[in-house]
Amino acid sequence: MRVSGIYKIQSKCKPERIYIGSAINIKDRWRLHLWELEMNRHHSNKLQNHYNKYGKDDFEFSIIEPCLPMFCTAREQEYLDELKPFFNISPTAGSALGRKHREETKEKIRQSTLGKKRTLEHNRKISEAQMGEKNSMYGRPSPIKGKKMPPSKWKGKKGRYSEETLEKMRKSNKRAWEIRKQKNVA
Repeated sequence: MRVSGIYKIQSKCKPERIYIGSAINIKDRWRLHLWELEMNRHHSNKLQNHYNKYGKDDFEFSIIEPCLPMFCTAREQEYLDELKPFFNISPTAGSALGRKHREETKEKIRQSTLGKKRTLEHNRKISEAQMGEKNSMYGRPSPIKGKKMPPSKWKGKKGRYSEETLEKMRKSNKRAWEIRKQKNVA
């Protein structure tokens, strides 16, 4: 049965450390959290570091409040404001607003955009291309329906990634397969 609402991930060894989230399907969202943590790809560095140090068994998942999907974000925001959870990286529900980047990350972002200038026309085209796409994490379509993302200009082309990036991707995929193999053997 699909349950929507607000959920909590809490550390057993450090109970003051919690993560608050909302989802249309809480069980699926928990599975996604665990998969991201196992693959070392979780968006919350604090939650990922805790998982790496204490493991999966230290986390306790619970539903705080079942609610209709249309109220999830608002209720989540109330819990974020009240509890100020340690593991959440953004103080705003359903958004990255207010998220603080490390200086190292800011420099990487700056370097990646250095010398790139986009015109208003270019920004408008990007915006139009993204309209109508579903926000898969929350299952909500964007406000304007009917427009679809154009096919990738990179599809089938060589040279999209540097050799260094390709090597990192190969290592990451190899690690993921090794983890899956270990789970299947155990």
